[in-house]
Amino acid sequence: MPRPSERFRGIPGHPYEQGFDLRLVPEKLSEPFLWSSPRIVFVNSMSDLFQPGVPDAYIEDVVRVMVEANWHTYQVLTKRSERLRDLLSTKLRFATNHRHIWWGSVSRTGGTVCHELSIFAPPLQRSNFYPSSPFWKISRELFRTDSRRGFP
Repeated sequence: MPRPSERFRGIPGHPYEQGFDLRLVPEKLSEPFLWSSPRIVFVNSMSDLFQPGVPDAYIEDVVRVMVEANWHTYQVLTKRSERLRDLLSTKLRFATNHRHIWWGSVSRTGGTVCHELSIFAPPLQRSNFYPSSPFWKISRELFRTDSRRGFP
């Protein structure tokens, strides 16, 4: 029996026709402009926008949409805090001060949460968050001391 994540692989026209293989869908980038009511959007919720196979140019396109469709709130979560930090310091600098974009990172190993927090925080101004269910106490203390950051 196939894994549940693979049950739609091969079904023509289904969003998961390719299973969970990396698939860029540029035709979906215009959708936020069609929504008249504000929404909270979990960007790329089934994958990681900052995974190695996603080109920087595509990430820039996604982020430009988030900046322009600013009546929505965007939650971006990645395991690749180093790439996020590097792009926010360079190609995505234009998006660092937008309060409607929430940037977040999770620790891949659990043992590196403090390291990831320290490398992730510097380029961001106001709208970052750190989901931290196993590290709730550590994060809660960090957020108490810095009122610019918080959980959405």
